[in-house]
Amino acid sequence: MSTVEDIERAVSRLTPDELARFRAWFETCEAYRFDKKIESDARAGKLDQLAEEALATSVKNGCAGPVEQHPPDDGEARGTTAGNLVHGHGGLRT
Repeated sequence: MSTVEDIERAVSRLTPDELARFRAWFETCEAYRFDKKIESDARAGKLDQLAEEALATSVKNGCAGPVEQHPPDDGEARGTTAGNLVHGHGGLRT
């Protein structure tokens, strides 16, 4: 039997309270992995083009004023627009 099958079987036997706790843990785990992937992609510049297109469209449609670059709050250098957007450090402010 595989690990996945073992997990499926164990999850199917959880009480409603245990299942709720497991679900909360799993959602947190998935969110963490997603955040790390986005962070990695942003640092690698993989999101730069998408971020620039989104900002240009926003400005074109009158949804935002000129974009002003600000350094990250924690002093860590981030050279990409997408990196600043992802990290939530107020890297981009309008």
